[in-house]
Amino acid sequence: MNPKKPTTSPQAKGSRTTGVLVALIVAAVVAAIIVAMALGGTGDDTASTMAAESARIPTSGTLRQVSFSEAAGEAPPLFDTSLAVDPAVGMAAPTITASYFDNTEVTIDLADGQPRVVMFMAHWCPHCQDEVSSLVERFATEGIRSDVELLPISTNVDEGAPNYSPSQWLLGEGWSVPVLRDSANNDLAAGFGLSGFPFFVVVDEEGEIVTRRSGAVPRAQWNSFLDQALTGGSDIAG
Repeated sequence: MNPKKPTTSPQAKGSRTTGVLVALIVAAVVAAIIVAMALGGTGDDTASTMAAESARIPTSGTLRQVSFSEAAGEAPPLFDTSLAVDPAVGMAAPTITASYFDNTEVTIDLADGQPRVVMFMAHWCPHCQDEVSSLVERFATEGIRSDVELLPISTNVDEGAPNYSPSQWLLGEGWSVPVLRDSANNDLAAGFGLSGFPFFVVVDEEGEIVTRRSGAVPRAQWNSFLDQALTGGSDIAG
């Protein structure tokens, strides 16, 4: 039995407004990137720089690929695709403390009134690489949604694995959504019950887990997948 959902406080409403504004800013950056790319030549460099700034990934200097992170709260069980019903559904999502590649540390309370999809990705994972490339193309044509915030997390970093480093991979793809770094011990991944890659956790505005998914989201179903953060619908097949 799930505990009674708390009402949304004025502070939570304010946080949700902030989340929407951030999403709108990122969307504006994406639009500007499209224009820069259309100009060609130096426009390509401008687009890459703007994407990097939006993603909070510095383009010079030595970047830490992992950093302190914490998932505070009760951790949902490891995701098990063999179960008909995910026991994590209805649980409160952990509060995230982590930093971006520019070393800015943030604490994100997922019960702050902003619906989100938390996306875990690993640089060496081919399915993650395909997902990122697909989303970059989507953002270029459709923009980035402001009603559901995408919260990407780079995790399971392995210096000896292919496609290292995560920051260079994302810069090369032209990724423009701010990316958090997991710790060397993958504390955020463990805190959300990750069991495969890419891994998604859909969270509603009150911070409750709506669904989890291990594996790429089919391109045609991306928007309906995000809609679950608003409607509390069941997961798509897979």
